[in-house]
Amino acid sequence: MDPSSLVVGALMLLAAGVLQWRDASSAKHQDSQSELDERYHVNRTRGRRWVHVLLAICGLLAITAGAVGHGQVFILCWASVPLVLLVIVILAMLDAFRTYQYHAKKLPELRKSSFPEIDSENDQR
Repeated sequence: MDPSSLVVGALMLLAAGVLQWRDASSAKHQDSQSELDERYHVNRTRGRRWVHVLLAICGLLAITAGAVGHGQVFILCWASVPLVLLVIVILAMLDAFRTYQYHAKKLPELRKSSFPEIDSENDQR
């Protein structure tokens, strides 16, 4: 039994749980103003839920490695953790790209609502 693996795994599980809880509680307080907002928030929540699940899987792998002790299973579990973390990084990059696209689509809408007099001048030309 390896206690350091158990501690790291428990911390990963705790982090995944706290992140999921905070994401779920913050989603309750968001009010969507348009269909674009609603679609973005649904996709973002789904993507982040996958990240939380993968982080929990890393925690379970670390706990499994710690529980079985040194050997082939220990090496297999710890070798798979970086691979799962790589998938988490890729999902984070996709989330950043999705957020960039959302902001690019949202900017003209915000510009129209913030500066209606500028838009009316542009329409008159």
